[in-house]
Amino acid sequence: MVRNKFIALLLSTFFAMPLFANFTVNSNADTGDAATGDGICADSNGNCTLRAAIEEANNTTSLCIINFMTGFGGTITLSNNLPTITSNIIIAGGSLGNVTIDGNGAYTAFNVSGSTVNAEFIELIIQNTGSFIYSSAVRNMGASVKISGCTIDNAT
Repeated sequence: MVRNKFIALLLSTFFAMPLFANFTVNSNADTGDAATGDGICADSNGNCTLRAAIEEANNTTSLCIINFMTGFGGTITLSNNLPTITSNIIIAGGSLGNVTIDGNGAYTAFNVSGSTVNAEFIELIIQNTGSFIYSSAVRNMGASVKISGCTIDNAT
């Protein structure tokens, strides 16, 4: 009897665990997460920014999917390098090709690090990241990286 209850509890816990985290970017601001690690992508104004979403993704143990609000358009101009990605992640800009990450002539859009990390970038425009290796569009430091449908312009 106790064994059956334990198995039921174990199974209900397993199936209640999320298979992935999902954050939807709704702001083109370049602000960090107000409370990193709480599972909620929100800067101090309550908006989910790309920077905040990556910070939260780095604090999850499951695959994290970052997408952009329907109708999101415009440019995210970086004020610093985005946080190094250290967790499994998919960042999907959408088929309209209207999500632009601008390195402001100096900053790396995406650093990815970790031999067990898988990162995928889909349908993004990455531009103006500068001309040095430390200011690249995507800098891979030992991870598995897939880039599909992206435009990389004026970037290393």
